[in-house]
Amino acid sequence: MSGGESDDLGMRTTQMEAATREPRGLFSKKAPAGTAGAWRLAPGGQVNVFFVLIGDLIVLVRPVKAFALLSTGLLSGAFSYGAVNVAYAFRIVPLDVRFTFHTALMQVNGFVMQTLMALAVLSSLLLAVMTRAAPRLLAAGAAALAVISFLVTRFGNVPINGQIKQWALTSAPADYAAILQRWEAFHVLRTSTAFVAFFLIVLLTVGSDRLKKSGTAE
Repeated sequence: MSGGESDDLGMRTTQMEAATREPRGLFSKKAPAGTAGAWRLAPGGQVNVFFVLIGDLIVLVRPVKAFALLSTGLLSGAFSYGAVNVAYAFRIVPLDVRFTFHTALMQVNGFVMQTLMALAVLSSLLLAVMTRAAPRLLAAGAAALAVISFLVTRFGNVPINGQIKQWALTSAPADYAAILQRWEAFHVLRTSTAFVAFFLIVLLTVGSDRLKKSGTAE
């Protein structure tokens, strides 16, 4: 092998080794809080974008955030409608009508509301895993509040629903008013926790978008 060929081979080897190393000059600094292991391309690069290095879940951050926003929003809206409209209607109709309607409504709501609560919990938890810093705390808080809504429903409202179902077939006990007030108190509590969970996801979404806009403006 001639001297020229040897020098050419050495140059190509050096170039290949340099290409395999991390292009540190391309990445200027870490992205804002709210992404897991993210980096921003420096002004010298061809593009200026954010991406999340979290294995195969890179493209799922935005859809998961949207799904968490949707599920917590639907949960909060459904509970709020019941607290404002349905609860008022319950108070002005005769007791037998209330008991019959309450029983029929809860049979439908059982599957729908439990599904919404499960989706709100799972999407918020997944979002907490895929983010960091303040967004992670917000997502974890939303998940915890959605769990509280489920526990209040399961151990507060559901047992009373069973009693009301029996009242519709027989007659109400002497302390039925206190029991109904307790059901309404449980409902206000689960509505409040669901609303705060939705509010936390809204804060997470708005805050992340502002951080991204401020980061790309630099």
